[in-house]
Amino acid sequence: MQKKIVLLFAVSLLSLADISFGQKCNECMSNGVLCDSPTSYVLCDGGIPMGKSKSCSGDKKCTNSDAICESEADIDSKKLVIPCEGSCAICPDSSAAHTGFTCVSQKEYVRCVDQVPVYSAIFECDTDEECSNDIYQKDQNICAPECVLDHYGMTESCTNPAYVAPTEPPPTTTSSPAQLQAVCAAVQTTKTYFYTTNTNDLTCRAYVYCELRNNAWTAIGMACPEGYFSEVQQKCVTGEKPSTCPVAQVTTLRPDDGINYNIIFS
Repeated sequence: MQKKIVLLFAVSLLSLADISFGQKCNECMSNGVLCDSPTSYVLCDGGIPMGKSKSCSGDKKCTNSDAICESEADIDSKKLVIPCEGSCAICPDSSAAHTGFTCVSQKEYVRCVDQVPVYSAIFECDTDEECSNDIYQKDQNICAPECVLDHYGMTESCTNPAYVAPTEPPPTTTSSPAQLQAVCAAVQTTKTYFYTTNTNDLTCRAYVYCELRNNAWTAIGMACPEGYFSEVQQKCVTGEKPSTCPVAQVTTLRPDDGINYNIIFS
């Protein structure tokens, strides 16, 4: 895997410095995901949930680890957090008294269909009420004033203030010839031709073919028709977005850099 000059990612690191991550259900965590149920998650980009929910395999749970989905044994041994371990974003099973709704934030809830939360419509409690799955099982009212919850020894089911809906990934960034050439020049390698991630692109779908000809870089901008570009495998792959994808990148060139531009676009 080719190493990038640290300076190229300075903007990305600075932008991340202001982002505060928690370990709560339905909130983006420091491992780059949002757990939207005990066994599913949504990828996050810069603290914003992106794309559709993905399910953990087998009996694994969504956690705050870099691996995201972990087995019960690893969760205990590594002392990991399962953000949605409580009743937040968990639909009642078929044996429950009431099965139609579940809380997804302190004051919001959604319908349940076949014991799965449906996020297409978010319902809100009144301003003086909290959302509690416990009170829902007691009297079929999923929202209640805090004093009522206190009376029954119950609490709100979710700690996140509001549910943040995932968004579709941003479109692929169109890179200028100078930016593509700078991407190639930034890679530390002795190879005269290779593929590398287009660090100007936030979707991780764009990549660049680089070839050194007569001490000048030929740069061909390309994009994966689906999935993401893998720097390690040097090809487009399907599945989860690689953790090495850039969060933000701005390439700035000075007029006196003395770069010989020899750019070809596909």
